[in-house]
Amino acid sequence: MQYSQKMLYVCEQLRMLEDAICKKSHDLYVEAFSGRKSVSIISPEATKAFIYQHFKYYEGPLVARYLIVIQIYSIFERYSVKFSIALSEKEDLLKIDDLRGGRNFTGIKTFYTKVLNIEYQHWGELDKLRQVRNLIAHCDGYVEYSEQKTKIAKTANNDTDLLILGDGRLALNEEFIKRGLRAVFGFFDIVEPMVEKPDRKLDFSWGHILQFQEFDRGKKFTEQNAAADPGD
Repeated sequence: MQYSQKMLYVCEQLRMLEDAICKKSHDLYVEAFSGRKSVSIISPEATKAFIYQHFKYYEGPLVARYLIVIQIYSIFERYSVKFSIALSEKEDLLKIDDLRGGRNFTGIKTFYTKVLNIEYQHWGELDKLRQVRNLIAHCDGYVEYSEQKTKIAKTANNDTDLLILGDGRLALNEEFIKRGLRAVFGFFDIVEPMVEKPDRKLDFSWGHILQFQEFDRGKKFTEQNAAADPGD
C-alpha cells in the first residue's frame, strides 16, 4: 500500500468522525426539546439545545477538519524525511540534518530542490498546509495567539477556502483539505519511486495492535501477548 493510499484511509475515517459528531449532536438537539417546537430560553433544555447546536454546526465539523490537516501534514513531514535519509545513503548525498532548517519544512524543501534538484511546483501549497497545521497545533486555530498572525491573516485573506471567523478562529472548507492532499500526493508520486526499496505496505501484523489494546486496557504489554492467537 502506497503512502498516498494510507492517507486516504486516514482522511476517510476522520471525515466519518465529522459526520458522526454532527449526527450525534443533532439527535441530542432534538432530544433536548422532547418533541416540542420551542422551550423557554432559560430552561435547562434550551441550554442543552444551544450547546448541541453549537457542536453540530461549528465545533464538531471544524475540529474534525483540524484533525485531518494535522494528519496530512504529519504524514508528509514524516515520510519526506524518511525518504531523504534513504536517498542520502543510497547516493552518498548531503544529509537533511546538515541543512539549514534540518527536518523542518525549510530543510525538507532545500534537500529536495537543492540537493536532489527535483522539479515540484506546489511547495507553496505545502507551505500553506504547514502554516494552517501550526496554527491548529499551537493555537487551536485562533489567529490572534499566533506569533505568525500577520502572515496567517494575509494567507487567509488571499485564499477563498480559508476564512477567519468573527471569534478570530481560522475556518477551512473541504476544498482546502483536497488541495492539501493533492499537493502531498504529487510530492510522493515524484519522490517515492526514487527510493530503491520503498516501503509500500503497511504493517498489518497483530504485534502493534495487541500492544495498543493492552495499553488501552491499562495492562502492561509483553512479547508473549504479541505471540498470542488474535482469535483467543
